[in-house]
Amino acid sequence: AQLNVDSYFGGAMLGTFFLTRVLLAAGYQLEFSQLEPRIGQENLKTPRERVSTLLAMVRIDTRNRRIFPSNGHLLHAQAETASWERYPGEKYQKYVLDTQSFFPVSDKVSLLGRLQLGSSKGVGVPLQRQYFLGGSGSFYGLKNEERVGRNVQAFMLGVQYEFLPRRYALFHWNMGNTFEQWSWNLHYSQFITGGGLTLGAATPLGPIELTVMASNRRSLFSYLQIGFNF
Repeated sequence: AQLNVDSYFGGAMLGTFFLTRVLLAAGYQLEFSQLEPRIGQENLKTPRERVSTLLAMVRIDTRNRRIFPSNGHLLHAQAETASWERYPGEKYQKYVLDTQSFFPVSDKVSLLGRLQLGSSKGVGVPLQRQYFLGGSGSFYGLKNEERVGRNVQAFMLGVQYEFLPRRYALFHWNMGNTFEQWSWNLHYSQFITGGGLTLGAATPLGPIELTVMASNRRSLFSYLQIGFNF
């Protein structure tokens, strides 16, 4: 089945910056959402439900630039506790760690790395609040948000080469998956492996990227991105 999530939300965050590179924040979010089947059984449709979330986050960004960085690190850590109207009196918790590193080995070449870890605890977690993998900004070799689950483990390695000023060639290899249960003792066969080759340009409108990718779940396909992700 394919599902659409009709969601409306609002919230407030309070935070503080340290030297413009470190953000500490806490906030509250109220969301109203409804699942509607696009392809599949009509009985999958749900009434509009409320999710109330308290969250705290830390973000550290030492990258030398936002578009095609060649040096520095980006770390995002977040913890949430939430109540879902479907389970009165119950709460669920989410914990996220997403860290990226960029190591220059010459003026034109940098090595890349990324680690994504996410876990959920509690009776139920709404579909739109679970973890998604897929797409060139998430996992190379899967379609956008192709994998979804209550937990995620993913790792990426790559290399970036600036062959002309503000023009880049990148190769990424990654391994990961989403899971219903968290475990540190997962077998290699439970993970998806994939990779992608990207040609990109830094422009005033944001990055332009053409990526060709494949994985052990999907044959070769391409993906074009123009501008920033929001």
